Amino acid sequence: MGLFDRISPEELLVAEEKKARGKALKKGFNIENALYVIEAFYPKNDKETVNWNMPLVAIFQDKVVQSRKSFLGSSLEVIPMKNISSVEIGPGFTRTVNVYTSGNTLTFRTISLSGPKFVEVLRSCIDSRVDSKSSAQLSEVEQLEKLATLLEKGHLTQSEFDKKKAQILGI
Repeated sequence: MGLFDRISPEELLVAEEKKARGKALKKGFNIENALYVIEAFYPKNDKETVNWNMPLVAIFQDKVVQSRKSFLGSSLEVIPMKNISSVEIGPGFTRTVNVYTSGNTLTFRTISLSGPKFVEVLRSCIDSRVDSKSSAQLSEVEQLEKLATLLEKGHLTQSEFDKKKAQILGI
């Protein structure tokens, strides 16, 4: 590839994630089954000194994990997907990403292309979590409708209907 050859944003994203996955493997950070992995920068409120051991952040179907390694040790912050309420990203070349949970915020900075992709993948996971909850509620409604039909047709007594209704609703 020559000096003036252009690489598309999509190719750059793939290359950046591949690089992050390689670094994760070298550092012993288990990213098997990860949906997306990025190399992040420490947030602005962390030490302003340059740190070559930048954190890695991975999205899994059921959690978000941040791994930080340093000379003195390492830390792993795991946030279950069910606890994540929202995610946002700030403007600029080095964008700040905030992953919000009840009572905690995971904050890190990333480059302009990786950040939006990370947020897109995480929002997709959050949305699918919400969709699965609403489909479970819909299935409860469908079950109650079927029970009501059976009650109307005389296949169930009122007490059988009430007992099953309480069981479905968890009362």
